[in-house]
Amino acid sequence: MADKDYVPCFDGAERVEVALYSHAHLAIAIAHEMGYNLTGYGSSWGRGPTELTFTRDDSEVARRRAASARYHYGVNGAWWAAALPPNAHPGALSPQEAGKARLKLFLLTRRSLRATRLRLAIAEVLVMAVTGYFLVAAWPLALLTGGFGVALLVATPLTQRRRGAAEVRHRTEMERFEAQRVFWSYEERGEGS
Repeated sequence: MADKDYVPCFDGAERVEVALYSHAHLAIAIAHEMGYNLTGYGSSWGRGPTELTFTRDDSEVARRRAASARYHYGVNGAWWAAALPPNAHPGALSPQEAGKARLKLFLLTRRSLRATRLRLAIAEVLVMAVTGYFLVAAWPLALLTGGFGVALLVATPLTQRRRGAAEVRHRTEMERFEAQRVFWSYEERGEGS
């Protein structure tokens, strides 16, 4: 789906669903500029489309960002005109790169850390139960499942630390993108008369 096919989807409705086969980060970038937040991501395991669900962000900042994006889109067809172009400013992020960071952060945080810890604890209990069974029935398998249980115990804190570092990295990328945003008026920058 081309850019021009995504943009009309974000027409101010409270909820928008988009099905696409590739470039989810592009749809997320456009949605953000048009004042929407990603609230659902459903990926099929086959050749089916990825289902993205967006909810309108009614905050003042999002509404102003959306108004600016709609204005630029209506004037010159560029929904991204509110951000500095990466090729003109070294180190600047493109809206698509920020869209990738938003998608990664959403996928990373859609399940709470508490729920992840609970799943790992349940898996550990199951592994230990199977190990106990195999200890009585077949001790070589007990060694194998016991080793897996120890590896799971060691990997749990490492996984949580990596998740935290990835979350910080993605949030930093999004903040960097927002910091390079072009202001809508001189008054907002404090340079107006």
